[in-house]
Amino acid sequence: MKINWFFFLLFFAVTCSSKESSETSLKTAETTSPPTSVASASPSFKEQWNKTFHLRTTETGEILSIGAVFSDDKNVYVYDQAENRIVIFDTTLTITDSVALPSIGRNHYIGDDFVLLDNQFIFLNSVDNRLELFDRTSGKHVRTIPLPRGLFRTEKHRSRRIVNRLFLDGKSLYIGNYYHVVPFDPALGKKVENAKELSSPKQRQWLLFKKNHTLLRDRDGTAYDDGSKTFEDATTHFPLSGKRHFTLGKRFYAVEAGKDSLRIFELK
Repeated sequence: MKINWFFFLLFFAVTCSSKESSETSLKTAETTSPPTSVASASPSFKEQWNKTFHLRTTETGEILSIGAVFSDDKNVYVYDQAENRIVIFDTTLTITDSVALPSIGRNHYIGDDFVLLDNQFIFLNSVDNRLELFDRTSGKHVRTIPLPRGLFRTEKHRSRRIVNRLFLDGKSLYIGNYYHVVPFDPALGKKVENAKELSSPKQRQWLLFKKNHTLLRDRDGTAYDDGSKTFEDATTHFPLSGKRHFTLGKRFYAVEAGKDSLRIFELK
């Protein structure tokens, strides 16, 4: 029996190619799992819109809901951007108070992100490149602090040069973004002298930055703590301009501005 070597070699090449393609697809599937969500879990807090929190449509059609969240040892503070105020929760995630803020910007815009330091809410206004400080009790605007420009000028990616995040570690204020931060002294209105820029681990970004209790996100959307424990993160229907994650003790939480309600989930 005569063998047609041309067709035999062709068949062999196609078979190997198909096997290699299948193996490559399998490896890709193993390393690029889709982002996870805790949306099906029971929330620690849930409330329909237009009770405590509201939705507001601007003149340009943008829908405002929640701007950012921050927590300390005593309370959780949620920036209600639609109503231009801070809503305060206790550690059981029960609403206890609110502080109205004056409108000093466009469409109630005060800033993208905020923290509470020395009885003052500090907002990061990335549009005008400055900090806006408000009294924690009265909500009165205290002062404005211009920020230095070009803090991350050596970063190749434009999105990583934008300053749009504030993190607080103890009494130390850090300004930057999900990839780079520098310590900043609001009393002096400048970067801490001789302080070095800090960068997130490769291929990950900070959701929360604290030297001893960080929360990171991988490129596939998975959340990690600094011990590399993984968490299912919460999604959000309406985007938040600032942080939507916070801590209570050693537990991580996420705020979800859902289509019908505001919900808060513990990450597990």
